[in-house]
Amino acid sequence: MGELIVDIVVENVMDRTKQVASPVLVDTGSSFLTLPMAWKEELGEFEKNQRMTLELADQHTAPGVLCGPVKVTIGEFEPVYTEVMFVDMVERDGRYEPLIGCIPLETGRLAVDLDSHTLVSRKWARVK
Repeated sequence: MGELIVDIVVENVMDRTKQVASPVLVDTGSSFLTLPMAWKEELGEFEKNQRMTLELADQHTAPGVLCGPVKVTIGEFEPVYTEVMFVDMVERDGRYEPLIGCIPLETGRLAVDLDSHTLVSRKWARVK
C-alpha cells in the first residue's frame, strides 16, 4: 500500500498562539496523534498532562505524555479537538516521523481510501 502522508496543524486550545505544522504519517494501527517530545515545549502548557506507558508495534514499551486539549487541522478537512501523545523520537535524516492514529481520524470522520490512496470524509461517524 505504501505510505500516506498528510499535513496537519496542531494548536494548543489553552494558548492559540502556540502551534506546530508538520507532515505526519497516517497510521491506522496507532491510536493517538503522536508527536516528538521535543515539540511539547513549542506547544506550551496543557490542561491535561497524563504520563502513560505505551506498547509499540514491536511490543517494546516506551513512556509518553498524553496532553490536551488540542485543535488539529488535518489537510483541508474540518478541525477536530483531541489529545496529543508526546514520545521521545529519534530524528531520521534530520526529521522526526510523527503519526496520526485512529482516534483523531475517526473524530474527524475521516477514512483511508485505498483506491485513491488519500484521506476521505465519511458522512457518518461510527458508533460501536
